[in-house]
Amino acid sequence: MAKDPGKTLQTASRFQLSETLRTVKDSLGAKDQIDIWKINPKVRSSFNLTLSGIAKTANIDVSLLDSAKRVIRSSNRPGNKNESLKNIALEPGTFYVQLKLQPGSGTTNYALKMSGNAVKDDSFETATSLKASTATISDSVGNSDPSDFLKLTPLVAGQLSVGLTGLSDDANVSLFDNNRNLIFTSSNSGTLDESINQRLTNIAGSTYFLQISSAPGKEAKYTLNYSFTNDTPTKTASGLELIDLTPGTGATPQTGQIVTVQYTGILLDGKKFDSSRDRSQPFSFRIGVGQVIKGWDEGIGTMQVGGRRQLILPAELGYGSTGTPDGTIPPNAPLIFDVEVLSIR
Repeated sequence: MAKDPGKTLQTASRFQLSETLRTVKDSLGAKDQIDIWKINPKVRSSFNLTLSGIAKTANIDVSLLDSAKRVIRSSNRPGNKNESLKNIALEPGTFYVQLKLQPGSGTTNYALKMSGNAVKDDSFETATSLKASTATISDSVGNSDPSDFLKLTPLVAGQLSVGLTGLSDDANVSLFDNNRNLIFTSSNSGTLDESINQRLTNIAGSTYFLQISSAPGKEAKYTLNYSFTNDTPTKTASGLELIDLTPGTGATPQTGQIVTVQYTGILLDGKKFDSSRDRSQPFSFRIGVGQVIKGWDEGIGTMQVGGRRQLILPAELGYGSTGTPDGTIPPNAPLIFDVEVLSIR
């Protein structure tokens, strides 16, 4: 037998939580009808409890309390049936487990098992990266882990397809952009499949987020099927590839005219090497006279004011076999630019 725990929050005995179930044994009777154990999870945890070994003549109810004596969850099964609390999310802090012998019960021993498993802090910041163009993921969301976050960073525009299937309970899937603005949510009721089919056209190399979340109070297993297909570019004789996102309605630049653009440039590994957008400073140049790399003269030369286009340049239309002197762009590096034409003069 362990040392008899206290009967109040102030005198409660401390129980050291671990990720595996630990057991403490004690007893309750006419002169000792309440036992209270104090737990102190240090990180966000999934709390589990099982109470067993109750005599046939006894009935014990279990309650989980916060530091203000408020009941978080209770288990009140009739008679001497085992009590349990499962997958309760606890933030770091102090909590109490109260065992209360019900009126008319005889003296009884009991075995109390408790555990606290650290829960990963699923959020935008800790989202799991989807590296491949297709993936299938099986997981679950619920009280102890209400949301799963995934992220994808397509290099160019394309079509995203997401299916949430095999649901054991109600769960939803949502798509967010790089600024965490909601793009779309699929929220069918019950165990109906969820789906997202969305063309992604944000700036090349932008990150998107998927959130899989359970409905309040639900525990849902799921299978997520994901695929992303790049838009098919138009390829020119030089090897330049073009993906038009906004056609534009203004004039097309003529050789020697000054074109003002906003642009973002990335490598094929997704690394951004330059962006006028980040500087809030549009870039101007004289087109067709060799002031910029060949891929720009060709790719921007057929755009219209107001148009936006993604350019995929082979190395020979970019910085060739030498790259840039500062090493920002390595030798023989294909490049992707996301360009918007603001004006021509």
